[in-house]
Amino acid sequence: MEQPPVAHPAEVVPPPRPAAGDASSALPPASVFGVRWIDQPAHRDLLPGSAIKWEFTSTHEVLKTQFLVEGDEEARVICGEARGICWLPPELPAASQLTWWLRVQTEQGIVRSAAFPFSTPDVDIKLDVGRVGSRVPSDLLLSWRVDRGTPAAVMALAVSPNGHSAACSGASGCMLRGLLPGERYNVHVQAVDARGLYTEYALGAVTVNRPPAEATAISPVVGSEVAAGTVSLRWSDAADAEADKIQYRVEVHRGGGTPHVHDVVGRSFDIRADAGEVIHWRVEARDALGASRHSAYFHFKTPSSVPTALPLAPAQDQVLPPRAPVGFQWAGVGAGVSKVELRPLGGEWFRACEGLAACTLTTPLQAGKTYEWRVSTSAGYYGSATGAVRSFQTAPPVVLVHGILSDGRTWGPDGGELRRRGFEVIDFDPTAGTQPLSYTPPDASTGLPATARHVRAAMDAKIASHGYPRGEAIAIVGHSMGGLVGRSIANEPGNYPVIGLVTLGSPHLGSTSGVVLQEILPRAADWLCTWVLTFLAGIGAACSVIVPLVIESYKDRWAGAIEDLAPWSEALRSLNSRPTATPYLAVAGLDDFLVGPGSATYGSAEQRVVPGGHTALPRSPAAFDAVEEWLLARR
Repeated sequence: MEQPPVAHPAEVVPPPRPAAGDASSALPPASVFGVRWIDQPAHRDLLPGSAIKWEFTSTHEVLKTQFLVEGDEEARVICGEARGICWLPPELPAASQLTWWLRVQTEQGIVRSAAFPFSTPDVDIKLDVGRVGSRVPSDLLLSWRVDRGTPAAVMALAVSPNGHSAACSGASGCMLRGLLPGERYNVHVQAVDARGLYTEYALGAVTVNRPPAEATAISPVVGSEVAAGTVSLRWSDAADAEADKIQYRVEVHRGGGTPHVHDVVGRSFDIRADAGEVIHWRVEARDALGASRHSAYFHFKTPSSVPTALPLAPAQDQVLPPRAPVGFQWAGVGAGVSKVELRPLGGEWFRACEGLAACTLTTPLQAGKTYEWRVSTSAGYYGSATGAVRSFQTAPPVVLVHGILSDGRTWGPDGGELRRRGFEVIDFDPTAGTQPLSYTPPDASTGLPATARHVRAAMDAKIASHGYPRGEAIAIVGHSMGGLVGRSIANEPGNYPVIGLVTLGSPHLGSTSGVVLQEILPRAADWLCTWVLTFLAGIGAACSVIVPLVIESYKDRWAGAIEDLAPWSEALRSLNSRPTATPYLAVAGLDDFLVGPGSATYGSAEQRVVPGGHTALPRSPAAFDAVEEWLLARR
C-alpha cells in the first residue's frame, strides 16, 4: 500500500571542500529546512527518464538547489539548478539500489536533505521507432532488441482516446492486431525483469491507416445478360481518405472452379465470356500501405444455347396474400418439365413447383416479405437454362379492430372474410382457431385516444409473440370506432409501422348513435318498462330492473369512448385536425343508418360504398373485395 509522503527535516552538514570561488558555510543549527517527495511511489522503483518532484520549506532564502544521486560510487549532481523537479538520466546503473537527496545553498550556508532510496530495473531494450507519428496498418508490427539484462516479458500496448486498446508480447517483437482504421493510438512498450520491476518506453502516437472506399460496378449492369465474347469489366474509382494512389485487383469466378486473379492498371479489365456462362467478379482496391477493401460480388450472364423461360406471373413487384396459393406462369421452349425456384430476398433458393408452362405453390409464405423466383427450363440433351429473376411481395400481417360494444367475433369465425382470402390475420387466441383482437376500455373514463393506446400496447405485444421483428410493417382494418382507433395508432410511432389502413363504417365526423347510446336509450328503456309495468305487472317489474343493469354494464367501460363519438367531441376534433399519417380506404354501407356516408368517408384517400348496413360490413364480401384490392396495392 502506498505510504503518504513524509517531510524530512534537513540535516546540517559541514560544507564540502570549497571550490574556487565557493564561500558557502554550514547553516546554524536553528535553521529549519524540510523536503517532501511528491507522488512518492510505494515500491520505490524508478525508471531512467522518470521525473522526481519535491517541495521544501526553509526559513532562509534559497540561492541554489542541487539534485544528487548516490549509489556504490560517490554522489553526483544530476540537476545543478533544480527547481522542484529533476529527470533521472538514462545512464543510471541497472538493477541498483540508489538514493537521491538535495543540497541547498542559502545565504547562511549549505544544507543536505535526508536521502530517499529507490531502485532501477535490470533490463533495457531498444525500439524500432521508424513509424512514430506516421500512418500505420491496422495490424502493426513492432520490433525491439534487448541491450541489457534478460527480461521476463516484453509487452506492447496501444490505447486510443476512445478507449479502444490492443496488446501483444514477444521476445523481440510482436503484432498489435485489430487497430481501428482512422484512430490515433498511444503506443507503449514495457520490459519486466525477474524481480517484477519494469522499464516503460513510450513509442509515441500513431494513426491507423484507413482503407480505400469500396468500388462499385459500372458495367456490365449487375444481374444483366450480355452477349458472349469479349466483355469489358468497368468499376468506379475507390476514393482514398489519405489520397494514396490506388492499385486494383480483379477476381473472376466461373462456375465452381478456382477464381482467377488479375492485377490491373486503371479501372477496367477485359475478359472472354462463353455462351451460357454466369460470371461473378469483384474488385480489390489497395492503397500505398497495403490497406485493402473488397467490393461486393457482381454477376452477369451470357445467353445459353438453350432458350430461357420468360416469367409472366406473378408480375414484377406484385403484392399477393401470403396464405393464398401462388400461381406461376412462364413462356419458353423446353422439351421437358420446367421447375420454379423461389427464395426470400437474400435467402436460399428452394424448389417451389414444376410444370410445362405453369404450376402452383400451395405452401403458405411469410407475410410482409419480398420473394424472388426464377424458372429453370430443360431442353433435353441440349442441357438447361435458368431464366431471369423476378420478384413479388406478400401483403403485411393484418390486425382487425372491432367497434364499441363488440368483440373479435364481429368478423366471423376463424379470422373472417380476410383470412379466407389468404391474408395473415394476427391471432390473439391460438386455442380456438384464428381469433382477432377483442378489447374493452380499461374504465368508463377512457376515451378514444386512451383506448387507442390501450389497443396499441396489446397489439404490439401479440405481434411480437408471433415472431415479427420490430419495425415490420402491418395493416389495420377497423370497423366503426375501430377505424378511428386504427387512425390514432397510425398517427403515433410504435414498434410496428402501419402501411395499410381500411375503415368500415367508421364515424370520422361523429355519429348521433353515440348520443342515442349515452342519453336517449336509457330514457327510452325507462319509458318502455313503465308502460309494460302498467299492463303486465310481473314482466314490467323485471324489465325495470334488468334493462337498466344491462345498459349500465355497457356504460361502465364504454362511456368515455361513446362520448368521443359525438360530432362535437374534442377527440374527433383533434383526430381530424391533421391528415392521417397513413392514407386510408374508407368503406361506407349503403344502408348504414348509424354512420352516414359523409361521416364514413371523411378524410380518406379513396372511398367505396357497398350494399349493407352498419353491422353487416365486417362480414360483407363486397366490402372485403375493396379491402383486398386496397391492401394488395400497398408497397
